[in-house]
Amino acid sequence: MNSMTTSHSPILDRPALVRVFGGAALFGLLIWLLLPSMVVVIDDDFWYLKSVVETFQRGRPWTSEYLAPWAASTSSLAALVFALTDRMSLAVHGQLAIAGFLSCLGLTLWLRDLGVSTSRRWMAALVLLASPTVLFMHLLFTGVALYWGCLWMSVWAYGRRRWWVFLMFWAVALANRQSAITWLALPGWYFLTEGWQRKDWRPVQMMVAAGVWFLLVKKGMNPNIGQQWVNHEAFDLSRLGTRPVTLALCLAALTTGFGLSGFARPDAWKVRLWAALPAMALGALAGIKCLTFIVWTHNGYNDPYVEFYFGVLGAFAGLGLVVGGVRRPAVGALIAALGGMVLLTLYSGKFDYYFVEILWWGVVAGAAGASSSATSSATGRVWQWIALILALVVIVLNARFMARLKLEQHRFAAFNTLYEKAYRDGSLKLHETGLTTMGHMGWWLEDYYREKTGPRSFGDLAGFIRLCDNWDSTDGGVSLVTELPKSFRKVNA
Repeated sequence: MNSMTTSHSPILDRPALVRVFGGAALFGLLIWLLLPSMVVVIDDDFWYLKSVVETFQRGRPWTSEYLAPWAASTSSLAALVFALTDRMSLAVHGQLAIAGFLSCLGLTLWLRDLGVSTSRRWMAALVLLASPTVLFMHLLFTGVALYWGCLWMSVWAYGRRRWWVFLMFWAVALANRQSAITWLALPGWYFLTEGWQRKDWRPVQMMVAAGVWFLLVKKGMNPNIGQQWVNHEAFDLSRLGTRPVTLALCLAALTTGFGLSGFARPDAWKVRLWAALPAMALGALAGIKCLTFIVWTHNGYNDPYVEFYFGVLGAFAGLGLVVGGVRRPAVGALIAALGGMVLLTLYSGKFDYYFVEILWWGVVAGAAGASSSATSSATGRVWQWIALILALVVIVLNARFMARLKLEQHRFAAFNTLYEKAYRDGSLKLHETGLTTMGHMGWWLEDYYREKTGPRSFGDLAGFIRLCDNWDSTDGGVSLVTELPKSFRKVNA
């Protein structure tokens, strides 16, 4: 099997169509049901919501200068739905549900084309898409959810060699997050290894069109801190101390994805008894250790089973690495992963969702790579059963964390409602915003910060965050008051 080439399963018949699209629709419905009945602001999603307002008012894509991504697709689609329906909840929650649908549809269609059985591809979807960080980012209104949906649809389209379908989803993703530029490694590698021999110029035509689209979006979008980072911070030597940690986490994510891909291809497994148990133990320890360095964006992991969860994921990945027979990864996906690793290491960020895409590229590189011969030994089947049990444990814990995230969504909605009402009727002052979410405080304080700092406020994300987080001192007349210590807010708010 050549790099990333799928088996090209026949066109779906009606029952298969219902199963695939119905399953993806159920995942989209799950996202909708996990969301509260109202639009809430939790974190930096308030800047994305303000970008929708700006887009609606200006009649053109616009993003807050405090955001690094362009977020043009997210803002434009939400503003369009709001203009047609006058319902912001439908514009926001509808887009998140559709993004979940696309993520599940693209992943399961791609796994089907690889010949993965129905049960295993749906279990893989529950492992990869229902994990707490992935699920939370599908519930948070940023540019990430739609970007991820387009990623999986692009992976499927590439496997089918449907170049213009790939371009369509890639273009939507790029207008949201500039890092989608790394996905062009897929058609680029195909052309270098196969396309030029077959005189197939469609990938080249598509990449030319992609380059034109990139320049148009870059020219058309308003300046934000993304350009500031490229111009002034990407090669800042003062960040050298944190970049090795980011690089190590990137490698851990890529390795984990490559290991998890073995679950999708049990036919390619070989028996390596001497290595399996040590690899599982080392993987479990590495998974638990990652908890020390990653910055979590949600409260789903405030759970007594979180270390066990990461230990199981690490053991699962370790088992897949040494027992799985996939030794030659799909190079195009591997290059895309390495491109993402370079960007993330330069950025030196350690938020959990930053590493999801790299983990997924590891899954793609492993599952779509060239396979060595299969084994049918009894021992090989034992390891497959062990992998199945580990996958079921992950799915059960995902369900537990999902319940936590559902409760968190309603808690956020309650805080937003309570504080907004109290602030509007005058019973709460601006400096008494203690326990509401960071996003809600940001919604209130951004205009104040702009007025206070003037032109210096442009793109000063660190200064604005300090204002929101400065609980115990005054800064130009604002002191955010709380009865609880910073440590509680860091964990629970």
